[in-house]
Amino acid sequence: MKNKNLKEASALKWVTVQDVGEILTGTTPSKKDERNYGNFMPLIKPPDLKDGQIIDGQDHLSEFGTKSARILPENSVLVSCIGNIGKTGINIKPVAFNQQINAIIFNENVIPRFGLYYFQSSEAKQWLINHSSATTISIINKTKFSKTPFPVPPLEEQKKIVSKIEELFSQLDAGVVGLKRAQTALKRYRASVLKAAFEGRLVPQDRNDEPVEKLLNNKGVKVLDRNKYKPIPNSWGWTRLENCVVILDRQRKPVNSKVREKRIAGKNISDLYPYYGATGQVGWIDDFIFDEELVLLGEDGAPFLDTNKDKAYIVKGKFWVNNHAHVLRANCDLTTNRFILYYLNYFDFSNYVTGTTRLKLNQTKMKSIPIIIPPFDEQNRIVEEIDRRLSIISEIKKSIKVGFQNSDYLKSAILKSAFEGDLIK
Repeated sequence: MKNKNLKEASALKWVTVQDVGEILTGTTPSKKDERNYGNFMPLIKPPDLKDGQIIDGQDHLSEFGTKSARILPENSVLVSCIGNIGKTGINIKPVAFNQQINAIIFNENVIPRFGLYYFQSSEAKQWLINHSSATTISIINKTKFSKTPFPVPPLEEQKKIVSKIEELFSQLDAGVVGLKRAQTALKRYRASVLKAAFEGRLVPQDRNDEPVEKLLNNKGVKVLDRNKYKPIPNSWGWTRLENCVVILDRQRKPVNSKVREKRIAGKNISDLYPYYGATGQVGWIDDFIFDEELVLLGEDGAPFLDTNKDKAYIVKGKFWVNNHAHVLRANCDLTTNRFILYYLNYFDFSNYVTGTTRLKLNQTKMKSIPIIIPPFDEQNRIVEEIDRRLSIISEIKKSIKVGFQNSDYLKSAILKSAFEGDLIK
């Protein structure tokens, strides 16, 4: 893999990684041997490696001593060699590591961080992947790993390359921090939009609108005492969710994944229908139960207590629903599916769900949810304004996603440039 694009002026040599350091494969101390346990030592596994991660061991403590553990001195470079091949890290404190990682203790000819960045480069990763043995899971053994081609410029040049990489990476990381802040701000903004919508502050009220309580009374719908709930505009009213939706839970039907696999085997995707669960589509099936637009609200397994995640969603057309989602159709005389959707994604479910590890919203509790009903025309204005603002949020999210992708691309480009000799003069 010797790179012929490297500057001829550089006194660079290509060797194999075994020529510039000691290569070790980790171990997992036996739990059957009491001598291995009793002290805390960081044990690093492949999932702990995120390209270029600085490993201080604080988040990876495992209770064992050092009797049979393989301990790495600080500034060793760790490379995942099973599964997700090529993930890298460098330790700033002594750590142990398991047998799915190869580590290099570089000699005096290589700056450890130069080795770290080289193994992050696309060329090094590709070489490891090309020389791995792939069965059900990709593996590159120690012997093959030891033969990885490795560039060795003079130490001063290595220092300059490392310094420049870290300068540019620092700038990119600062940009990523900004993108993450923007993501957090968007979540807060979305929550504030829904809050304003259901407090009567998102769109103006129309004095000509007939008070909802009068409409509800005319239709025989029980009105809740507004004094027992948070303040709302005078033209709005409170009632129970069961009074403004048709509940279609009896029609849903669970089908386990093995049965669904048999039913769809050999069939074209055009002949299949979405199969929905608590938070969205979970598969396909060869038939449908519903053929309309409906609101699905999680019954169990939905993120009821996470204000940044949806608990309800709308589906259209022909589809199937299992028993993990309530199926609701808005009462068209009082409200719309989209208004119900946004209200349920705004509502605080903390006093309506039961359970610990897997929260459940049973039908009785769901029916009793107090819901705000503004005048019908105002509901439409509220939904239109929420739609408008959320569409802007969606576009910004796409831009942020592109920003993250560009950051990853630029890091790869920086490393490529570094090891082609184009990053520094």
